[in-house]
Amino acid sequence: MVVIPLFVIHADMSHSKIYTEKNTEIQALRGAAIIFVICHHIGFYHPFIPVTLQWAYTGVDLFFVISGFVVSQAFERDILRSHSVFRRAIPTFYVKRFYRIIPLTVLVTLTWLIGLAFFNESNAFGYVDLKQALYQAFTILTFTQNYLVLQPDYGLCFLSIMWSLCIEEHFYLVYPWIRKLFNNYYIRVTFILVAALTVAFIIRPMAPDQGLNIRFWTHTHCDGIFAGILIAELTKAQWLKSLSDDIKNKWIYRRLTQPLVIFLLYELALLPMSGFSDLPGYHMFTIATALSSILIALASLDNGIFCSGLGFIDKTIHWIGDRSFVIYLFHLPTEALLLELELGKKYRLDEWIKSENGQLVRVLIYTILLIVVSEFIHILVERPFQKLARSNVQLIQEDF
Repeated sequence: MVVIPLFVIHADMSHSKIYTEKNTEIQALRGAAIIFVICHHIGFYHPFIPVTLQWAYTGVDLFFVISGFVVSQAFERDILRSHSVFRRAIPTFYVKRFYRIIPLTVLVTLTWLIGLAFFNESNAFGYVDLKQALYQAFTILTFTQNYLVLQPDYGLCFLSIMWSLCIEEHFYLVYPWIRKLFNNYYIRVTFILVAALTVAFIIRPMAPDQGLNIRFWTHTHCDGIFAGILIAELTKAQWLKSLSDDIKNKWIYRRLTQPLVIFLLYELALLPMSGFSDLPGYHMFTIATALSSILIALASLDNGIFCSGLGFIDKTIHWIGDRSFVIYLFHLPTEALLLELELGKKYRLDEWIKSENGQLVRVLIYTILLIVVSEFIHILVERPFQKLARSNVQLIQEDF
């Protein structure tokens, strides 16, 4: 066994491809993760969706590792562009996160409130009264839903998917300061590794509530984000970069990568239904994080073969990946709208939908509706705010 001491690792940030270009493999995994999540949330309404995907809520764990990896690299780019001046890099990071998250979060919250108030004969948008709805909207907009609402009223909570965004937002708030505090590369890598292991093997198993709360709380489910950061940090190591360059050019690697990725994604989706489901919940989340980390480590090589040769499937997954945040936020409101059309007294399409052909058509209607909604919001909301973020970042760089 070859042991490589930590002190011989050389971190090379300035010339790495991953700091200058979008990683298309990560976009593909984003697409896979959002497909998992959508199938889990709406699969019970669509019998055509495979049972395996109906329980694939582990897509969120894949999202967490992706977030840690991508956001860590994004902040490193901010540091490089700011010439290692943290008083430029930190405001830049926060401005970009603000325009990325807040506008769409406000929009989806308002959308759900409007649906709840004016388009809810079937209760598809929720069962809560106005006071409860406003309180839940407050917890969503302040990113406290995962602590204040979800238990014991999970079934009554509209936009319950926002718990994962709460965890990510808590991470975004503290990560720049962790990065500044542990500016030494070796100390930082050690801290991140210890933090991930502590959450997975100490904090989560010792949590007083082993129900759904360990899935929703930030302090019991942030190990995936730390794992993503760790992978991003290790990609800076020169010896690892040289090793990865050698490996990804090997014939056997290029032959085995796609089957391995498909196998790992299948195991990740199947995990809640496998024998591991009999274990305590904290073990399953740890295994999901491990599988997701392997996928992100492979994707970090960015060799363009995850979906190569798959044509339309390749383009579709990347399209989904580019719009994954919009799709994640609006896939449930879109489903609620369709349910209201089916079950509301004015429409009553449920009898037709129950027919065999109706079920298939329902899948197609939902897919088309979600594509239209996602593209509409991506073009009219997400892109303009991204442009505004770039303008504000430029002002920050000039002011400092």
